[in-house]
Amino acid sequence: MEQARIDLAAHGRDEDGTGPESIDAPARAKLAVARAAGAMPFIENSDDLIAAEFRALYTAVAPLHGSS
Repeated sequence: MEQARIDLAAHGRDEDGTGPESIDAPARAKLAVARAAGAMPFIENSDDLIAAEFRALYTAVAPLHGSS
């Protein structure tokens, strides 16, 4: 689970460690949902409480950004 957290936090960052601050908030939100979708296969069967919260958040937010 810890490696999944590290990988998710690093995904989508530029070489200097920053994120895509130059784009607007809705676009950043859509990118965040896409990153979350990529993490789902790694945590979908986890009993970890943080994984459960992550799944619940993704399930609630993904439809708002055209993901499922």
